Amino acid sequence: MNERETLPVPLRDQLACAEREVRMRERVYPRRVAAKAMTQAQADRELRAMAAIVGTLRTLAEREPILGGPTTTPAPEAVDNVTEPKG
Repeated sequence: MNERETLPVPLRDQLACAEREVRMRERVYPRRVAAKAMTQAQADRELRAMAAIVGTLRTLAEREPILGGPTTTPAPEAVDNVTEPKG
């Protein structure tokens, strides 16, 4: 196994890769549909799935301090689950 296979891929790099993949699919899928290599429904489903991946990675990136996201403000759902101390 080489070094590239053992190092973790930073979240910002994953996001950039997924964004490039969406753009590539937006260019390629119309040609594949026209060539009947895939249906429009398949193309739409694949694009929605990849766009969802980008959305998930963006959400994670916003919460990742290393990427410049919030460092002191917890996620809204984390705040909702906190009870006030009894005093």
